[in-house]
Amino acid sequence: TIIFFTGDNGGVVSGDAYSSCQAPLRGGKGRQWEGGIRVPMIAVWPGHIAEGATSDTPVAFWDLPATFAEVIGSDQPLPEEGISLLPTLEGRGEQPRHETLYFGFMELDGREALCRGDWKLLHLDIRSENPRYELYNLREDPAEEHNVIDRYPGIAEELKALMRASWRPDPAWPLFGE
Repeated sequence: TIIFFTGDNGGVVSGDAYSSCQAPLRGGKGRQWEGGIRVPMIAVWPGHIAEGATSDTPVAFWDLPATFAEVIGSDQPLPEEGISLLPTLEGRGEQPRHETLYFGFMELDGREALCRGDWKLLHLDIRSENPRYELYNLREDPAEEHNVIDRYPGIAEELKALMRASWRPDPAWPLFGE
């Protein structure tokens, strides 16, 4: 039996958009900063996962169906964005990684996040009168305290293009007020 334990988002925000029980990470539930999207995952699978093994591989919930399909040997087609986590879980071979991870959230005037390598671009308050972008280097600034978008405009533009390509319209989730 394989067991996964994780949360669906960060901790409850207390007081303002910048604090939660995820400290030192900024933000929490409903926020696109790391405190809202970075959560631990624990997996137990006797005989397959080494006791005490850890990994810092960035994964997303959409990786779990691909992982489960590989565990049971399914030949059914899966959504293309999921990646099986078995190489990491079993400590074998090289773990394929996402080129990017995209998160969209329609509440709070709409928010998006796109992660690629050490970089993370946020698009905040999308449907407000003052939408804005923020850029962070998560390796150097995991708490997202220093918006470096003015220092790295080329990286910001690359990530904006990837963000636009990642977004899929959905009438049930009108991110841009469609």
